[in-house]
Amino acid sequence: MTEKEKAEQEKLEAQPAEKPKEQVAAKPVEKPAEKAAEKPEEKKAAKPEVPAAAKLEAGKAEAQEKKGKKISRMTLSEVEAQLKLAKEKMGAFQSAFARHLLARKSELSENLLKKK
Repeated sequence: MTEKEKAEQEKLEAQPAEKPKEQVAAKPVEKPAEKAAEKPEEKKAAKPEVPAAAKLEAGKAEAQEKKGKKISRMTLSEVEAQLKLAKEKMGAFQSAFARHLLARKSELSENLLKKK
């Protein structure tokens, strides 16, 4: 036997043998009539159902709040608001986000001048 095998055998001998599991007392069986009587009460306690259309609108609103709006779809006022936030948080317009906002602002400004 090698030293590794001896060490493994010693570890196995040092571990206590598994004890037999104690018998678990049987659970009392409920009658089907009792179960049926409990289920309607539990369903009534659940919160009221919301129409599917309301769920979709709420989901869209949450998604818009969580995920930022695409820069290419922002209006001039939205771009300026985001630039203001970027200036406050980052201190300058060196980030890629800020540079894209600046490009969008110039694009929107040019479009406004062309329309007039």
